[in-house]
Amino acid sequence: MGNVPSSASAGTTLLAVGDPVLDIVSDCPASFVVESLGFALGGCDLIDEDALEDVVDRLESASRTLRRIPGGSAANVAKCFARLSSGARRTDVYFAGTLGRDASGKRYRRQMEAVGVKMRWSTVHPSEANGVCLCMVTESGERTMRTALRASRTHELPQKCIDALRPTWVHFEGYYVYKPSIIETMRSIKGCGSKISFDFASFDVIASRMEVFEEILDARLVDVLFCNEEEAMAFATRRKMADGSRDTPEAFAREMAATLGVTMVVSRGPKGCVAAAIGSDGTVQQASAPAASVTVVDTIGAGDHFSAGVLYALAHAATLETACLCGCIAGAAAVEVSGAQVDDRRMKDVVKRLHSLMRQ
Repeated sequence: MGNVPSSASAGTTLLAVGDPVLDIVSDCPASFVVESLGFALGGCDLIDEDALEDVVDRLESASRTLRRIPGGSAANVAKCFARLSSGARRTDVYFAGTLGRDASGKRYRRQMEAVGVKMRWSTVHPSEANGVCLCMVTESGERTMRTALRASRTHELPQKCIDALRPTWVHFEGYYVYKPSIIETMRSIKGCGSKISFDFASFDVIASRMEVFEEILDARLVDVLFCNEEEAMAFATRRKMADGSRDTPEAFAREMAATLGVTMVVSRGPKGCVAAAIGSDGTVQQASAPAASVTVVDTIGAGDHFSAGVLYALAHAATLETACLCGCIAGAAAVEVSGAQVDDRRMKDVVKRLHSLMRQ
């Protein structure tokens, strides 16, 4: 499991697991987010229903435009992976989560299916509305997110889904650490021979669920782990990793690969990304890629598209360096648009560039 993960060309099934939340996106000056709403910039945390409604009311009172877009970290990965796989034979992408029994939940399902994501293993809550994530985007494109899970709060991945699909890859969003059964579920998935990818979600989630992350990683249940620089330093500090491991993203990735056997991928925004993994010869291999030069509209979904690009390349037996390049290309496309909805023209260009890289 410690080697750089790859998949044979016999076929790929990706199952993405997470919260199918509706993103409510609002452009806000950083000063408004900090001073008027009282939030620290960046990150994502849970919020209760009353608090969410209060923030929405305050945004509307301040004449902030609200845009509603289907989101959720794992769902974004599934959508991007499916679009990258468009037209490819023997590639299936599924999403598992709990939708609301309301118009938003029905619309969410239709929009996922429209881009090729199979929703067979997504359930519908008997009474609650669909989950919502409030995304406040500052003038620099940075987003601060607060989520009310609603229907998705109760989701647990059923064993029959794992048994039926036996997927090549299962991608969990980091927010799934709030589910009591996550470790048991991951063990069951590994028992089926599937590879698992995972992310740290945000520094807020690391702070509140550090012990769960450590238990998962120490048990070597994860094959590929994603994070950004801020999350890397938050994890390294809380885990009390050696000082040298906190000096640079490269050192952090190398230490994580060497000690936990994970393929560690650290996104660095405009600086691109770095990665490390244990190679077939038992030594740590490192790779990096530069970011594409683009105009940033907002960063919603950028990390998820980056992860999808990396996973798509690894699932097709690309090298770690090629996977890094693919991730940066896919992530760059997401920051050029508002919300996690890359238009067809840009996505066609991403697909063309990724396939060209992977043929080299």
